[in-house]
Amino acid sequence: MNPANSVCRAWFANEPVKIVPMEASGFSGSNVWLVCREPFSSDPTAQQSRFVLKSFAVQTAVAHAQWVHRLMGYLRDTGMPEVPEIMVSQIGSTLHIDPADTLWELLRFMPGNSVQCPSPMQARMALQALAQLHTAAAGMPPGPQLGASPGRLRRLAQIQQLLLVPWQERRSVLWWSHQQGQSSKNALKVPDCRPLFARLDAAIVVFEAAGGTAVLNRLLQSQAEATVLQPVLRDVWSEHVLFCNPQEDSQHESDHGSGLAFIDFHAAGIDTPATDVARLLGSWTAPPNRQQLPLLEAWADAIAAYERVRPLTKIERALVSLFHVTGTVLGLDNWFRWTLEEGRCFVERRRVLARIDRLIDSLGEALIEEILI
Repeated sequence: MNPANSVCRAWFANEPVKIVPMEASGFSGSNVWLVCREPFSSDPTAQQSRFVLKSFAVQTAVAHAQWVHRLMGYLRDTGMPEVPEIMVSQIGSTLHIDPADTLWELLRFMPGNSVQCPSPMQARMALQALAQLHTAAAGMPPGPQLGASPGRLRRLAQIQQLLLVPWQERRSVLWWSHQQGQSSKNALKVPDCRPLFARLDAAIVVFEAAGGTAVLNRLLQSQAEATVLQPVLRDVWSEHVLFCNPQEDSQHESDHGSGLAFIDFHAAGIDTPATDVARLLGSWTAPPNRQQLPLLEAWADAIAAYERVRPLTKIERALVSLFHVTGTVLGLDNWFRWTLEEGRCFVERRRVLARIDRLIDSLGEALIEEILI
C-alpha cells in the first residue's frame, strides 16, 4: 500500500481520497503528494477539495516544525492569504509522525505556477507581498530583536574554510579519489562525475577571473553590525513563489498581493529580512537590459514596491548585496561538496546540473557587486 495512504488517515480517517505524487520544488528529499477528496471536482481551479501532503526533511526537529506552523498560522491570522492554510488532524494536531519518525503536514492546495523570468508587474507584486509578510511576522512574539545576522555569520565561517582550502586544491584531491573509485570493482556504482568536474573547472575559471579570492577576503574583514532579526522564510526562491496567471499581467496590482502564494516554509527561522530579499531576487533572471546591473539596481522597481510597505535600512540594503554574493559563491561550494565530496545522490540529476549552471552563469556578475558594509 502507498505509505501516503496511511499518513492521510491522520487527517481523513476512512474518507475516500485520491493521492497523486507531486514533483518537489527543492532538493531536501521531502515527499510531496496531492490529495483530492471525493467526489473529485472537474474544475481544475477548485482548491477546497485539494490538499498537499508533505514530509519534513529527515533531520527536522519536532520543535522546529511546530514553530514553523505557529508562524504560518500567525501570518494567516494577520490576514495573509498568500500563506497556505495548515490542516488539523483527527487528534487536533497539525503534525503527524509516522512509524519511521518522519514528520508530515497537510496544507490547503495553493494554485499557481512559478516563473523564472517574472514580468515587472509580477516582481512588484511578489516583493510587495514579501514586505507585507515581513511586517506581519515581526509582530509574532517575542517580537524583533537586534543582533548580528546568523546567516551572515554562517556564511563568513564557510568563506573562511573556502579560502583555506580553495576549489582548485580540492579539485585535485577529488579527481584522484574519483579515479580510484572508477578503477575499483564497484565502478558501476560510482556515478559519472565528469559533468560535475567540468562545472567545477568552469567555476574556478570565472572565480579567478573576477578576483574572487580578494572579494571573499574583503568580506571576512567587514564588521558584523547589529540589524533587525525576526522570523523570515530563508528559502524563498523562484520555485517557492506561485503566480496565479504567470503569463499575464493584471491591469491592476492588488493592495494585498492575493494573486500569488508563498509555499514551503520548512526552512523558516530567525534572521534579517534582507536574506529573503536577496534569495528571491537572486533566484530570478532579470530583464535582458538589466542583467549586467547590481542586484538592487536590476530590480529597482521591485525593491521600491517592497519599500513602500517596509523600508529597508542602510544595513539591510548592504546585506542584500552581501547575501547575493555569498549565496552565489557558497551555493556552488555547497553543490560541489554535496555531490563530489559527500557523494550525495539526487534523483533529479538534470535539475541539479541546471541549478549549478545557473549559479556559474551569475558568478562573475555577483562577484563585482558593490557591498557597502
